[in-house]
Amino acid sequence: MHEAHASASPLRPQASVYDADAALAWRLAELHFDPGRRLLRRGSARQSLTPKAAQVLQVLVEHWPETVSRQLLLDEIWADADVSDAIVTDAVRSLRRAIKALGASPALIRTVPKQGYALECPPQRDSLRSLPRQPRAAFRRWPLTALLMVVLSLLGYALVNLDRWRMTSAPVEQAQLSGADNPYYIQGRRFYDRYLAADNQRAIEILRSGLDKHPDQPWLLAALAEASAQQFDAFGQPLHWAKEGRELALKAVALAPQLGIAHRASGLTAAVLGDHVAARKAYARAIELDPGDYRARSNLAFIHLSYGQIEQALPLYLAVSQDQPSNPKTHSFIALCYAALGLYERAERRFQLAEELGLSAPEDRYEYVQMLAYSGQPKRALALLDQLEDSATPASFLRMSGYSRALAGDSTGASAAYAQLFALDPVSEYWLDEAAARWRALDNAPATLQQRSDQSLARALQRGINGLPHPAMRHEVAMRLFADEQPQQALQWLQAALEAGWINPDQTRAEPAVRGLRGAAAAKVAALLERIERRRQRLAEQAPLDPIEALASSD
Repeated sequence: MHEAHASASPLRPQASVYDADAALAWRLAELHFDPGRRLLRRGSARQSLTPKAAQVLQVLVEHWPETVSRQLLLDEIWADADVSDAIVTDAVRSLRRAIKALGASPALIRTVPKQGYALECPPQRDSLRSLPRQPRAAFRRWPLTALLMVVLSLLGYALVNLDRWRMTSAPVEQAQLSGADNPYYIQGRRFYDRYLAADNQRAIEILRSGLDKHPDQPWLLAALAEASAQQFDAFGQPLHWAKEGRELALKAVALAPQLGIAHRASGLTAAVLGDHVAARKAYARAIELDPGDYRARSNLAFIHLSYGQIEQALPLYLAVSQDQPSNPKTHSFIALCYAALGLYERAERRFQLAEELGLSAPEDRYEYVQMLAYSGQPKRALALLDQLEDSATPASFLRMSGYSRALAGDSTGASAAYAQLFALDPVSEYWLDEAAARWRALDNAPATLQQRSDQSLARALQRGINGLPHPAMRHEVAMRLFADEQPQQALQWLQAALEAGWINPDQTRAEPAVRGLRGAAAAKVAALLERIERRRQRLAEQAPLDPIEALASSD
């Protein structure tokens, strides 16, 4: 992670950044920022910024990709005022509201815990605004100097924008490029790896442009397949994204059966569609073809994690973290494994390490929030959610906010979150099914939810236990079946959910449907929970020693 400092940036203009006549206009992903006019634009839509919000954004542009501390913002913008750093928070909040009003992601402005703020995407010069005319006498006095300055400026501008011109012009000779050298692949992966909704959409646009010119390029097909799957799985978009990604991945495999990334894309698209058997085979083939592909190994570990096979997932993740010690996402998954085993102190240490290494995207944190909620720590989940609210993808935030608040006993807050989630368009059907099941269990759920909840339960039962591998979804089905007085079938689903891990037995005991059980059904549930607790404790005792803790204990 970059330390915040006030050194000169290659993006910093020579004139004062607040001089409207000398200011540059910038392109920030899909937004256009005109600092002189204090204007943000996306297409034909415009948002005026407050003077301080515009100045904050300009400072972030100048210092990209560095993290800008609150103190630096105070020094540069409020140097002569006696104010607290709360005024910085207000300016950033105003800026994010303007970004959100344009339909862009407020996560464009990233909060770096305990350090400050950073701009999430690389700023590019949009256009040069006219500079004030110089007196004619000055040009007559120094004609050669002026001419030389113009030539050097044009040359510098050309060098800075060379990559962008190459991308947009796509010269004929680039048609011969293939594989990882393809500029569309390079740019698309760069945006995809940011793991932000707006950047993932940008990655898809770039990769599609590449495929328009190179329709049978397997690297582009595989990358677009993974980005499409991420639209569905991580950002809650409709199912057709996952299905389109699956078709692209299979085409990539058919064109290049010896290409590891093609099989990895096949594994990811199969996994998000629930075919974990095909996903395992594809990931195994990807690792066989490219043993150094840490993404394939990490994805295979996640399949194990999804099924609660922590004893298989944790060693894989630890091995990946040894090969990729600076990859924050791997450390966050290790935290998930520890949380699933109830080793919360270890989980917190790994998650803190992930944050220190730059776990910046809100969606990355949601997996940990989700684990805290599922494993019986809803209040801790809510505390982390509160830190993410301003920068999160709305569907992700509302989904986990509703779930965590319901577990924490806040029925009013949970219902409000779920109502907002259902008002969004589009949202993944799987997410809405999960929300419908949890919302219906609340006292203040609307009567109109009954039909939707019944439909989601019918779909789940039709798919069966193996077709619904996520432990939390199995748990929701079990609670619905208990509430509908179908204890035998409910016990089957509950056993599958608990044996898959993640779910804390104490969470199950607190469920209204379980508290209302009597007789043989209550006794069977109690025996199952005791057995699961013993298994969970045994797995925690057998968990491999964290290399980080081993290193600390040897000092």
